[in-house]
Amino acid sequence: MNKEAQAENEHILDGIRHGDDAVIKKIFAGCLPSVKSLIVRQGGLEEDAEDVFMDALEAIYNQLHATGLKLERAAFKTYLTQVCLFQWSKKKRKKKWESPVTNDELVVQKDTLDLSESLAEVDRIKLFRMKIDLLGLECRNILKWFVEECRSMKEIAGFLNISEVFARKKKFECKQRLFRLVKEDPLYNELKYPE
Repeated sequence: MNKEAQAENEHILDGIRHGDDAVIKKIFAGCLPSVKSLIVRQGGLEEDAEDVFMDALEAIYNQLHATGLKLERAAFKTYLTQVCLFQWSKKKRKKKWESPVTNDELVVQKDTLDLSESLAEVDRIKLFRMKIDLLGLECRNILKWFVEECRSMKEIAGFLNISEVFARKKKFECKQRLFRLVKEDPLYNELKYPE
């Protein structure tokens, strides 16, 4: 890969890392139409392509923040397209469809396989979000305050107008309900949760 292409990759990855709107818009305009076309040709819908595209971008974002990501063998568009095809292949296998995408067709196979854990993490987060929505309002609020807003148990107890001890008990019960709902879902075993 020449220096100009390498510099373009670094610019795009830096834009993703920092949430640069101009870079994100350029990625959508330059990559989403071809991903849609590929996935529709392989039996998917445009909505499937959009889901896969967003999952791939989220996985790349997570990878950039977790371990860094350098693209030295392929242009970003090629890489993103291959990540999308990898994710689409995985989704099709989950639906018991036969995938026409083989490892030989993945030009940047090693790089996409490195992202497989990040893609699985995106799926795990989606599963948790879906199950949180099934909890009652009080449990959703407790978990949101504790996990997303990093509120102390003393603050949460104040919001609920209960003792801190009782708030801790409620948080524990809410987490137990959430984990039970997640474990009961058929996707749980497919997502290979780390121990």
